[in-house]
Amino acid sequence: MTRREEKDGVPRRGAVQEPFNTLGLHDEIATLKQALAQVRVQLRKEILEANSDPATGLLNKRGLEKSIGSSQSDVDNGLSQGGVAIAMDMRYLKIVNDTYGHGAGNKAIETFAEKLKENCRDEDIIARTGGDEFVLIMPDLSPQETSQRRSGLKDALKELDFKYGKHNIIVGVRMGVSKYDATISITQALKTADEREGAIRKNLKKFEPPRY
Repeated sequence: MTRREEKDGVPRRGAVQEPFNTLGLHDEIATLKQALAQVRVQLRKEILEANSDPATGLLNKRGLEKSIGSSQSDVDNGLSQGGVAIAMDMRYLKIVNDTYGHGAGNKAIETFAEKLKENCRDEDIIARTGGDEFVLIMPDLSPQETSQRRSGLKDALKELDFKYGKHNIIVGVRMGVSKYDATISITQALKTADEREGAIRKNLKKFEPPRY
């Protein structure tokens, strides 16, 4: 096969062209894909860290707000019938800190968070919003399921014991519960749940002797 002259640097029709080196291009594409994958992994890690509580791995306040927004959209768009918002407060954490030190307090928080996760579904939203404060959003529960889940959580967390050094330590839980649906937003339900938990806390301080 003959090769025709190029005109102005452009091969004429029928001219034999030099073979294109695709091997180098494939290597560059593979390198770029690998770099992009690493960037994505790092980005996911940074997003997770920004929205997670480092002590427990649960959502923090920022992560909770984002998750509430997503769940609220499901309700507003008819994809969810509603659910239950629960405000929780660990009992005895301050006493544990004062008596055994913050190492014991951290262990109490971790133990509480693990037990909470064990008793929740994958679709439930769990967050630690403060030192001893936790929030649980449980979507799509029937009245019967709500009662069962509430009782199960209370039984699992009301007398939660763990060992710290030579000490056997017990922490507990107070919780306020409120339903949300198409007429009551998750934020409103959570506010009501928090108020109910606060009322329980006041009553317990009046009638319950201090622990430890």
